[in-house]
Amino acid sequence: MATGCSGSTAAPRAARPATAAATATTAASQVTAAANATTAPTAATATAAGFPADFAGVSPDFGTVAVYSATDGHLIRTLTVPMPGGGPGTPRLSPDGRTVIFSRGQGSCAQTIDTVPFRGGREQVLVPMTGSGNNATNPGDPSYSADGRYLIYDTVPCSPSGHALLHIRDLSTGRELTGAGLLGYGGSVFLDHDSEVVSAGPGLEVLRMPSMAVTTYPAPHGCQYQWLAGTETELDVMLQCGPGHALSIVAISPRTFTVTRTLIRLGSCLGGATISLARADPSAILAETYEACLPPTAHGQYRIVKIRDGHAWRVASGQDVPQAGSW
Repeated sequence: MATGCSGSTAAPRAARPATAAATATTAASQVTAAANATTAPTAATATAAGFPADFAGVSPDFGTVAVYSATDGHLIRTLTVPMPGGGPGTPRLSPDGRTVIFSRGQGSCAQTIDTVPFRGGREQVLVPMTGSGNNATNPGDPSYSADGRYLIYDTVPCSPSGHALLHIRDLSTGRELTGAGLLGYGGSVFLDHDSEVVSAGPGLEVLRMPSMAVTTYPAPHGCQYQWLAGTETELDVMLQCGPGHALSIVAISPRTFTVTRTLIRLGSCLGGATISLARADPSAILAETYEACLPPTAHGQYRIVKIRDGHAWRVASGQDVPQAGSW
């Protein structure tokens, strides 16, 4: 457990041993160096090695879902149109890369789960809200299983006397499992042949099917999990530790749900905004961070980086960058 918060050098993934330079250089300095070298041969080599060319995200004004360049964050195409009611949230790509799923704000205590083709097309409601006014129940926080068969989401009632529910829908049959509860704010991943779902924030919560029983696994002492991404066999989590808000990306055992190694240290006074793994190569990580040590009235900057084998390359930084990126 101490792996996530110790001062030791980040350990490489077992399948790809790190170079001596990677183990001797801190993650914070790697990100800083990369900010000044996005066109250097190292960055070009990494891109050629398999980083996706683009990613889906929410526009800086939170008005639309769009596709952005994974090289410098510039807008490639807009997928949705602005609508009143709160805008889109937390887009995620389907396992086949063809569809973006997201929560769509529809007004005061009104929300749906919508989809739109990644290459452009018509936005459609996948999971509608039910009821209206104080009797409305809103779906949100959608995530696909790795094989695309299942969708997990939660529903939250507007009435304070209502109860939040977890839903796992078989997209091939339309049948659902339901149980009491609320998904963590940091994403969800299906595991063990779709028999478990783990979600993050501030600990890890593991939902087991078909019982819908939930087990909680706390973060290492003094730390909290912020965002989660993974595959059937691999879990990577953004871990924030201590009063200095030290932020790392760590690997989690999908059996014991404890930290096994640190993949990269992103720096101090940082919070995790989102994390995503590339479908074709899960060692390619897209992560977004924000400044975490500012006074409440200050407007900090966001930074998007792409990561592999303990190295980070800047994609974009500033206040007007895409949000909640997913590739």
